[in-house]
Amino acid sequence: LHIESEHDRIKKTIRNICALLEKINSKVFVIIDHITKERMETSGNQTLSVSLKNNDYKKMINFIDEISNMCFEKFGIVPVLHPHAGSYIEYEFEIDRVFNDVKSDHLALCLDTGHLYYCKVDPYKAILKYKNKIKHIHFKDINQNILNTIYRDKIDFDTAVKMGVFCPLGKGVIDFKTVYKNLNSISYN
Repeated sequence: LHIESEHDRIKKTIRNICALLEKINSKVFVIIDHITKERMETSGNQTLSVSLKNNDYKKMINFIDEISNMCFEKFGIVPVLHPHAGSYIEYEFEIDRVFNDVKSDHLALCLDTGHLYYCKVDPYKAILKYKNKIKHIHFKDINQNILNTIYRDKIDFDTAVKMGVFCPLGKGVIDFKTVYKNLNSISYN
């Protein structure tokens, strides 16, 4: 999303995928920013993570507007933005900023319990905070011992995944009863 030279290729791919999704009556299309080496090295550590330059950020926002409108208006599919570790949209302030700056009324949110927790965003509070934007959920669990090592030793995201930071559901620290309770409280369907 943040690499302008990739926009034409991405739009073509999105059109092809959305055409297929439309045929199978899919309701959502998940949008994720490119993962970068620079951000993967500091993912989960907001104080060390660099932000996009303002001009590049504006181009990314314009592109998110464009593809969000295309998904919904041409295919009837709701575009959902997935904040993702190692991307330029991973921390709570970045999520807030994107939703403040994107003009499209069609853009919704895909929350991922594992990526939120990894990036020190409380997934339980995020469900309540973004209740009017959530149209899709990804359930992931986190191995807290591995995550502690990652934070302590400043291990990059790619290595963290290889180490098993994401673990089978119910084997980590995510309290899925609270996740379900909060989803029910906002009438998530």
